[in-house]
Amino acid sequence: RPRASARGAVGTPICLAPMRGVANWRGLREASTPTALPSRKAQGPTGDALGPRPSSPRGSGVSHAAAALPGRVALCQASQESGSFAPDKRRTLTRGEALRVYQKVAERVNDSEQGYGVAAVGALLGMLDFERIDKVVEFGCGSGKLARRLFRDKLLQPSTSRYWGIDQAPRMVQLAHEAHPEELRRCATFAELPQGNPSLLSQTLPEAKSTDLFLSTFVLDLLSDEDIFEVLRQADNMLDDGGYLALVGLTPGYNMATQIVAAAWATLHYVAPSVVGGCRAQVLEPYLEKAGFKVESRRVVSGPLFSLFPLASEAVVARKALH
Repeated sequence: RPRASARGAVGTPICLAPMRGVANWRGLREASTPTALPSRKAQGPTGDALGPRPSSPRGSGVSHAAAALPGRVALCQASQESGSFAPDKRRTLTRGEALRVYQKVAERVNDSEQGYGVAAVGALLGMLDFERIDKVVEFGCGSGKLARRLFRDKLLQPSTSRYWGIDQAPRMVQLAHEAHPEELRRCATFAELPQGNPSLLSQTLPEAKSTDLFLSTFVLDLLSDEDIFEVLRQADNMLDDGGYLALVGLTPGYNMATQIVAAAWATLHYVAPSVVGGCRAQVLEPYLEKAGFKVESRRVVSGPLFSLFPLASEAVVARKALH
């Protein structure tokens, strides 16, 4: 079957503390590549066409946001922005802590419904050609809102498509089952991931094999490096050769306004990770390349947090290597 070419846990960040110091934000700001996936030749040797690199003061290699943070936070932020993989030493929530956080907010918060989530998830969907995508796995499906959107917008067809969604929070999975239309239940499955352990993903969804798309939004940014690489290993096992991995997550700011917000967010994460749902800004490309995926397209967008503060996120589409 011909492959799609891209065009163009749920880790919903939660902030319960106010942020100040950002002014004059005028609507949605976006820094992105063209919608069509660039060829590696078109990207050039540095791959800069994949998206903007965070700016650095006086060529220091550290963004304005990172430079303003406490020492340990700044070092972690700088390593994430460098473009090459470096272990992330920032504190993450344990699986149990993450489960407690997202059980509590299951009925109130969903990443794709937040201002920043709408921008980033919309960008991701625009980068994919769903005409050739039939089998989808969503890691961190939450209450199933993105799944319903895929069928509602006819990106997936009930007669030919198959969807599997998995989440570690039982309440999230229950809400997804209850809200999914009756006529779509035969083509969509929602399951609970035991103990939030990514290594049990294939075991929990044994029928999800040779899939076309592995999708995850605002999840990897709350996981430890060990769990991130396990998720990527599971994705590689579940995808067909040439299948697509599509991810959204928080990323370092790309201009002064988004860098200030990113700095405030990083400080909150440093002090109390659960306040921001355990999520922290990342650059996903080094993780994907280290795991053997070829990054096809990357877009960085910002959307409003609390209808005012511009929070930067990245949407990345990568491809499983052909074997």
